[in-house]
Amino acid sequence: MKYSFAVTGFRFLKCVACLTYLFGTMSPAAAEQIGIPSIEQIPRKPEPFLVRDWSATARQFDQLAFDTTAKGQHLPLIEVEETSTGPQFRMSAYVGDNRLDENGRRPAEAIPSIGAVLCATFAGIDKAAGPNNWVCMCQHFFAGELDQRVFVNKFNTPSGESFWYDLFPGILVTALADRYPCNQVLARSVRMNSQRWLEATCVLTDSGRDANFHFTAFDFSTMKPVVNGLWKEPDAAAGIAWLQYMAYLRTRDNDPVEAECFLQSTKWCLDFLEKEASNPAYEVLMPFGAYTAARVNAEQRGTYDIAKFVGWCFQRSQARPDMIMIADRWAKQDVHGLLGFTKESNPSRGYAFTMNTFTAAWPLVPLVRYDDRFARAIGKWMLGAANAARYFYPDAHPESRQSSYRDGINTNNVVAYEGIRNTWLLDHPEEKLFAAGDPLTYGWGPLTDLSLYGSAFVGVFGAIVRPTNHERILQIDLRATDSCSGPSYPSYLFYNPYPQSKEIILQIASDPKDLYDCVSNRMLASNVSGCSRFEVPPDEAVLLVLIPSGAKLSWQGSQLIANGVIVDYRND
Repeated sequence: MKYSFAVTGFRFLKCVACLTYLFGTMSPAAAEQIGIPSIEQIPRKPEPFLVRDWSATARQFDQLAFDTTAKGQHLPLIEVEETSTGPQFRMSAYVGDNRLDENGRRPAEAIPSIGAVLCATFAGIDKAAGPNNWVCMCQHFFAGELDQRVFVNKFNTPSGESFWYDLFPGILVTALADRYPCNQVLARSVRMNSQRWLEATCVLTDSGRDANFHFTAFDFSTMKPVVNGLWKEPDAAAGIAWLQYMAYLRTRDNDPVEAECFLQSTKWCLDFLEKEASNPAYEVLMPFGAYTAARVNAEQRGTYDIAKFVGWCFQRSQARPDMIMIADRWAKQDVHGLLGFTKESNPSRGYAFTMNTFTAAWPLVPLVRYDDRFARAIGKWMLGAANAARYFYPDAHPESRQSSYRDGINTNNVVAYEGIRNTWLLDHPEEKLFAAGDPLTYGWGPLTDLSLYGSAFVGVFGAIVRPTNHERILQIDLRATDSCSGPSYPSYLFYNPYPQSKEIILQIASDPKDLYDCVSNRMLASNVSGCSRFEVPPDEAVLLVLIPSGAKLSWQGSQLIANGVIVDYRND
């Protein structure tokens, strides 16, 4: 527990603590920070250091990606067509993807398409405004046939080939529907998608009696799991848990009976993960499971092992042994913090992915709101990742160190490569920190390795990363990518990598605020507005919540409440 009080009289002393926070007469113990071994390998001061302006990059990508009249080689990146059910848009996975589907149309995938709409929304852009309502058009990725009724990655493509390809579009649209609550069509489809995955979970867990997610996919036509004999994706439990918990939060007020079913399904998925002895991570879903477990612990009095779940997001996976967080220097550049592959037999051979890195931050950053024991770990990881992710972009490399340098391809350096490699291919050992992707390497279609698949998610970093008055201390917005979170106050994470304390200058709106730190469990300042200052200790983190000045503090279990709004989820 954060407090060292004896059990006897604990509730009385907690009330006293509430009254004395503002006056500084009590200094409760700070939250015990949980270290993640992979993150501990990230240097506190990555070199060379340069954090890209992620907010500007997100907005510039949005301008280019949704410009239907853009001129130039391989442009525009998007097409809008009229159909019998209304307009729909098509965005390919790569720049220069000239392949055509069976109907003679450009291939379109939900992951980059809905991802671009959602992450632009995260970054503060209204994608329902203007001549094209891109939010409404995301509905076309819903396979409404009687035997499907789920969101799929490609138009009219049945489920059953890959868990994560079938789950991730639904995760994207669920988060999107949360940001556009007036879109009732999308809300109905999201609910049906959640109901179908509830049915699938009942099959996969035998209604909670015997959970097994060690399959490749789930076929909604047959209502049976699929094993293709090549790989398994047990982290599907993590993705389904997120979907089911969001469905619980979205329905608990208007349909408590169905909501309880969604909550039970969430727990079945998390129970499976809790019992797993080996890392089940396959692609991008595990961070959503870690986040969901943290919320269930905070909001439902769960007891899940969050340290194990968060560790799985960064450590080498047993389900896919090459999958891991990069903790290395490539070509004398720190690339620590990027998510991708390294060869288990030779870790210097690596491949870091744009999409995996951006999408991991989406749930892992808001996780800290619900479990502040990971404030330092996630803050340190974000510092490394926000620095190293610039290498995904063409302007971070000379011509000789990227695969798709071509005269005439002008994407204004806002479309990233699929990833970066380091001696990845045995027949090209000289390629160190080389920006590339799969299409040109393996010759399967698109004319460039510039990836909308990954670039679409830059809005995650664009929404959460801001500079401060110290170059290496970032202001991380903990609410920007949270979903179905209810009322909350502005909450920011600051990690200090310096060997000495640093004073942060924070601009606050005219309404006075009290600055509460969830890590140290104390008020840092009271009744401040305009330019405020506070200290971040060396190699530590501050989780700052801006509470209305003079708010009434109270306790609900172990949670600190201000004017009825939860400030600190873990005060025990």
